[in-house]
Amino acid sequence: MKKKLIFTCFMFAVFNVFSQDSKIYYSISEALKSPQDVKALQVQQNTSQEQLEENIAKFQNLERLVIMGNKSITDLPKQVSELRNLKSLEISHCSVREITGDITNLHQLDQLILINNGIQEIPEEISNLKNLRVLNIMFNEIQTLPPVIWGLEKLEKLVISKNPIRQLPNEIQQLKNLQTLEISEVPITSIPESIGSLTNLREFRLTQTEVSVLPNNISGLQQLQSLTIEQNKITRLPDGIGALGQLKKMNLWEEGLKQLPDTIGALRQLEEVRIIFSPIYYLPSTIGNWTRLKSLSVGHTNLYHIPKTIGNCTELTDLNLCCNDLVGVPNSIENLKKLKSFSLMENPPMLIEREEWVRSHIPDDCEFFAKIEPKANFEPLTSEAPLVQLDQIKVKDAKNKEFTLDELVRSNEGNPILVMTYAPSWCKPCENILSRFNSVSYKKLKKEYGLKVIAINVDSSVDSDQAVLRAREKSWKYEIYSDPNETVFNTFGIKSAPTIFLIKDNEIKFRTNGFLSPVARIKKSPQYLEAYIHQVMHN
Repeated sequence: MKKKLIFTCFMFAVFNVFSQDSKIYYSISEALKSPQDVKALQVQQNTSQEQLEENIAKFQNLERLVIMGNKSITDLPKQVSELRNLKSLEISHCSVREITGDITNLHQLDQLILINNGIQEIPEEISNLKNLRVLNIMFNEIQTLPPVIWGLEKLEKLVISKNPIRQLPNEIQQLKNLQTLEISEVPITSIPESIGSLTNLREFRLTQTEVSVLPNNISGLQQLQSLTIEQNKITRLPDGIGALGQLKKMNLWEEGLKQLPDTIGALRQLEEVRIIFSPIYYLPSTIGNWTRLKSLSVGHTNLYHIPKTIGNCTELTDLNLCCNDLVGVPNSIENLKKLKSFSLMENPPMLIEREEWVRSHIPDDCEFFAKIEPKANFEPLTSEAPLVQLDQIKVKDAKNKEFTLDELVRSNEGNPILVMTYAPSWCKPCENILSRFNSVSYKKLKKEYGLKVIAINVDSSVDSDQAVLRAREKSWKYEIYSDPNETVFNTFGIKSAPTIFLIKDNEIKFRTNGFLSPVARIKKSPQYLEAYIHQVMHN
């Protein structure tokens, strides 16, 4: 689904560019009727390798060529090198595994897009593309970027996402004209200090990497307007971030941030800020300097305090503070006269006493959401799913040895057990929850309470060996069992996965029931489940 969405987005982008320049030809047969007039060609998915090689050189005035979603195309035809007027070349979602040096004859090329082909190497000859402004190589198997890339002086946009690249070298500082840098799902562990030399960078996106520290030299990005930092291992922002005087949009998503530096208040041009799924406890009072801010979203965090200086952010139209631990709302929100949307959903019940006051001190036309409830609101056991004897539930390990749930509980020496059911062949949310809980909360809860997690495969199409292998691939630390006789589902009268049980003192303390609201919230943030485990353990 994700790849399909990306495919659709790029199709739209290419068509949009074409429509501004000239008529788009969507088939070679149509284009051959007047080859001299063809400037933009989108090769159809049913075009063969032979058809492409035989005819492509006939379009000598071609400026933009797109070969997309055609798995029969396994090689870039050498004849493409004869298209001396070509400015944009895109080969996406095809079966091309190698880019040869032939493309370096395309001296007018300013855009090269190579998405989702399985390419393993970028040829050194790419250095001949002196006019290249856009290079997008996402969704490939490239492990190393050739040093010559840093010599592409006109490069304005570089996308290296979804590749097994492990290092971003200091030489990146040579790309003085770079305006957009996107790094997503790349196993790099650090950002070089030299990134601060990219003084023309306007958009920087760093998501799902192994990076734990942002260099303080990020302060050199004086033209940066959009910063997205999502799902890395970053626990603090450098003080130098306050020097990004042109920053208008900042997204901080699922990082380990517990606080923001006071210097962040110096970002006076900010218009949109999103801080989601981070363990942040408070916002610095310096946010009162964000006088141009229009949208502020802080959600799924440990936030318990909003500084009164928020009242200085008088341009705010959208304020979202849902799913936090807020104990109050400052009186200064009455200064937010332009507010159109305000959410306090899923905060502690103690905010209820402030709900009416808030309603009376925000604009009449402001849409207010305030269904106050604890953020870990799990469904209790009901009469439809009565408490049962744990020895009625029988599972098997990878060696086909049978255990009762009662035996597994007793083997943990009185400490709690969390049971998660999953179905490897069809339930993606199951594996998402297991993976995210494994990486965020399990180690901490195991140390604090002796918690043991067991994952039970309830998918009859996947045997125990396959389930264990899949778990190892995902680096799960859980014990893996299978339920070939469906005793879990039958005993509890449930029909869907994932289902989650917490067992303490030989009793089932809570249970979710399939992919409903509580599980959806766990999928977004394992802290929901962690918070509820804490609550149960201290009762």
